[in-house]
Amino acid sequence: MKFLPFTAAAIIFSLASAAQASNRAECYIMTPTDYEVHSWGTWDDDWGSGLLNNLRNKCGQIDGWGFGYNGGKDGEGIASFTIPANSARNCVADATAAASGITGLRCGH
Repeated sequence: MKFLPFTAAAIIFSLASAAQASNRAECYIMTPTDYEVHSWGTWDDDWGSGLLNNLRNKCGQIDGWGFGYNGGKDGEGIASFTIPANSARNCVADATAAASGITGLRCGH
């Protein structure tokens, strides 16, 4: 097993941290069970599949899933979906944080 020299490892960590720092998301509650998550940065470059996996893990069954880009893949990602009525409070914000590395996210109207 080869190890990177400390400086190379620090540069890789810095690049990863910079990419994560550019990630952004806004979470909107449309109805008590219908949500939209708008995303910017590199974390949504998988057509939202990482978000969907985390939503399923934290909220349960996800219905009506849709994801697209406004302005192409480098633009704003928009996910829309329905969660079960008995889902844990904040499960959408928690799933978005797990997928993106963004902390302190809250969902609002």
